[in-house]
Amino acid sequence: MYLTRASNVALLKTIDILSAPGSEVWGDMAGSAVLQDGELALFKDVTELCKKELGESLFKHGEDDVYDGVFSQLPWEMQVQASLVESGTHFGREWTPTLTRTEKLPVTYNFVLANKPLADVP
Repeated sequence: MYLTRASNVALLKTIDILSAPGSEVWGDMAGSAVLQDGELALFKDVTELCKKELGESLFKHGEDDVYDGVFSQLPWEMQVQASLVESGTHFGREWTPTLTRTEKLPVTYNFVLANKPLADVP
């Protein structure tokens, strides 16, 4: 989210190269709604402050389908541990999805666990 798509891909490829078989990585990815100015009141103040202080947006990348996004660049087994687009109990807490301001659609937010496959042992 805070990195560009290219930076996310480079980070995941570096993790892949430096990780031993059996390693795990956990990450999260917000949906594309975070990239739209004023769409989420939740981040409005922080986004405006970031633009004022740094001259750039807080969020630089978002994707709605993590299986087809930057995590797909990591040749590991991947599972979505929580998808906050749906109401429910996630990590022991009740969750009601955040809605976009204009269309009142749930904002995609996924928590992903990826496991590097064990090396083939002869």
